[in-house]
Amino acid sequence: MLLQGVKRVLEDRQRRIGEQALAELFAPETLGGRVQMMMPNIPSVLPHLRSGRLRALAVVTAKRTPLFPDLPTIDEAGLRGYENESWWGLFSPAGTPPEVVTKVNQEIRKVLELKHVKDQLIGQGLEPDAMTPAQFAAVVKAGISKWEKVVKDSRIQVD
Repeated sequence: MLLQGVKRVLEDRQRRIGEQALAELFAPETLGGRVQMMMPNIPSVLPHLRSGRLRALAVVTAKRTPLFPDLPTIDEAGLRGYENESWWGLFSPAGTPPEVVTKVNQEIRKVLELKHVKDQLIGQGLEPDAMTPAQFAAVVKAGISKWEKVVKDSRIQVD
């Protein structure tokens, strides 16, 4: 039933993609008592968490979030071995000169190290982690491998 609902939402909102669109749909449904649980990223429901209208049960990351240090990880809460990190990153077209990639990366890393930027991101439920291009490529590659396995093992097919 949940999958049917998600499919309907995605069909109805084809132009809106990502976690925010799902959170905008499911947060009111959860607040209204029509959906018992949702698994959004923290920034998309932070106002509801802060107001107490939604109650967080756990984070699905490997470690606790500094924003809610008393909130257990999903592993600590009893669902062993599950982890789903959300991340944002910058990509460039294939063939972008390495010196351009390096320069952009250096500048972004400088900005992410600024205290006021870091504090603002953490205050929104994000955890800045300035990586090198090689480190970020490894994260992307690992994510693709992980989800390819999930799709294959679950025999998920595109209609």
